[in-house]
Amino acid sequence: MENLIEYMSNNPLIFIAAVFIIVLIFYFLLKQLFKIALLFLIILLCIGGYYYFKDPQTAPEKIKHVLTEVKDKTVHTVDKGKKAYEAGKDLYGKAKDLNEGVNKIVGTDKSKTPGEKPAALKK
Repeated sequence: MENLIEYMSNNPLIFIAAVFIIVLIFYFLLKQLFKIALLFLIILLCIGGYYYFKDPQTAPEKIKHVLTEVKDKTVHTVDKGKKAYEAGKDLYGKAKDLNEGVNKIVGTDKSKTPGEKPAALKK
């Protein structure tokens, strides 16, 4: 590790190139996130504009109501996602236990070499 730091400090051009590559990687990773955030902002502005042009006096109240409703539905959706994740994790655990039980019954052992027959099939 010290050699790498020393090499980078002795060769600033390589250090700059490494930093540029790292920044480029982060740019491509975050580009999709930025597009989603921009789309979300445009949708919010469209909803706000709709309520403002429809009835300018009550627009702030309606916008607050819509944002509260969106927040509540988001929390509900996240809770459903957490429950689905937990159910999937439980199902995975049960399938893993079932697979181990079948392997014990059949007599397969993962430490054996490929192509070797299980003990129950040898005769």
